[in-house]
Amino acid sequence: MLRTLETLRQEVVEMRNKMRASLVRGRANEFDIKQGFGGMTDIEFIGQFLVLAHAHEFPDMVLWSDNVRIFEECARLGLLPSAQAKQIIEAYLSIRNCYHKRSSRAEIFRRPHHGRGQRSE
Repeated sequence: MLRTLETLRQEVVEMRNKMRASLVRGRANEFDIKQGFGGMTDIEFIGQFLVLAHAHEFPDMVLWSDNVRIFEECARLGLLPSAQAKQIIEAYLSIRNCYHKRSSRAEIFRRPHHGRGQRSE
């Protein structure tokens, strides 16, 4: 039995919120670029949601495990406007590159932030 799109959305949001609550790191004034709101993992969850929501209709979506190709495929299939998919891909690559550079220098939490997606100490 297929879940409704709204049920799937609620389940994915709940799962992401549970992950964020247990995995977000850093001090109160620092943004966790991987687990914080709008960070790398949120974009990955968007891609996975799109696969779960539409793979029954477009089986080729499951051919790709990487997020860039998932968003490209969503644009090709008309599930996302091409311009929006391009923006998501660019944002994801930028965030991912920043995360990898900072993690290699142990600076993941150097960017001050005053918003959601952070944990206080």
